[in-house]
Amino acid sequence: MSDAQKIYNFFVGAGTDHAGRTIQDYHDMSDELLESIHDYIQWAFPTRQPSQCQAANAPLLSDEAVELLQNSRLALDNYYTMLYRMIAFYRQVPQWLTDFDHNHLRITRIIESSAEVLGLGSPQYFLDIILELNKDAGSPINKKSIDIWLRTMDAVMALYDPKPEEA
Repeated sequence: MSDAQKIYNFFVGAGTDHAGRTIQDYHDMSDELLESIHDYIQWAFPTRQPSQCQAANAPLLSDEAVELLQNSRLALDNYYTMLYRMIAFYRQVPQWLTDFDHNHLRITRIIESSAEVLGLGSPQYFLDIILELNKDAGSPINKKSIDIWLRTMDAVMALYDPKPEEA
């Protein structure tokens, strides 16, 4: 089965990740599980780059996968639900608000994936919330992580609004 079909099946509830979990299982994960399990984020927010977490054996996002997801109301509903679940997680679990944390990598992945699947509004909304939470906590997150998030957002924006070529 192609990676695109694996992603699509997962998001419409017809497939599972490498550990047998469904998208509904992801939606229902406690904050403790979201924090302690490290192999779900690659399935919940697929990107075009292989993950550093080899245990996830996650499929890679492609043009075909994006098209399948965007043409399925159920897949999009499940994707949005997962995005909002992660927003709730970051609002409720403050331990990521520190200089360095593995969640900083997750945030980059969420920005990148959601831009591809949902367009620019959702990742910008997500990033605005993350930056506001950081500010409200006294700005404990290191500048490099924040710069990576901002550069990631700039990069996806450039894909949607390329500058005209100079003659």
